[in-house]
Amino acid sequence: MPFSREYSSIYDLLYTNKDYHGEVDLIEQVITKYKPNVRKILDYGCGTGAHAEPLALKGYEIFGIDKNPNMLAIAEQKLNNHKNVHLYNASERRAIDLGSIDLCITLFDVLSYMNRDEELEDYLSYVGDVLTEKGLLIFDFWYGPGVINIGPEKRWKEYEEGGKKLIRLTNPVHNHDDCVVASMHEVLIFDRNTLTNRFAERHDMRYFFKSEIFVRLKIFGFEVLNFGTWKDLYTPPTVTDWSALVVARKV
Repeated sequence: MPFSREYSSIYDLLYTNKDYHGEVDLIEQVITKYKPNVRKILDYGCGTGAHAEPLALKGYEIFGIDKNPNMLAIAEQKLNNHKNVHLYNASERRAIDLGSIDLCITLFDVLSYMNRDEELEDYLSYVGDVLTEKGLLIFDFWYGPGVINIGPEKRWKEYEEGGKKLIRLTNPVHNHDDCVVASMHEVLIFDRNTLTNRFAERHDMRYFFKSEIFVRLKIFGFEVLNFGTWKDLYTPPTVTDWSALVVARKV
């Protein structure tokens, strides 16, 4: 199972350099352009709350959902002092009132963890139910043409502070038939050059193509407003882009 207790505990360290605040700024640009009266935001797949926290600080009421109890526990601890943040396990998602959410965000490739069509369709059906009239949906995902063109690569990620070092080695296995890349992570943790922990886990990541995303959005009552990337929301991704970003509206 991905996001074990050990992996979740180092997750924020692994992504210290990720520009969450820049992504939140882009979300606000979308809000300003398409639905400036947004007040309630659903963060579906909220993880440790890295997007929820800056959005909460901007005054939005945040409803975070995640199915992993380890990640959710970290979010709860991090966001405990924010009275405008409400966190739910995915099994409790029906506690959120239907038609009450102005904007749903599903970011950092959460969609690509939905390996089965049933998961994707259940997600779109649920989001459609909880969004207000003309509510917005923003999500990103692994973009098929880019993944195939660039190809999954072995990667090394390192973080060091105060004599402690964290290393993550990633060895991908590409299943072309299922459009899934199994990212095999091995994590090594050192304290002043002494190995103190070592563990491994697997993350199965599905990549999607424009046509299958657009067709499903239409089926579940959404129109696409923008199909781009984090670098340029208004220009479609190319075979050199690993990730795509979609803005859609409930019709």
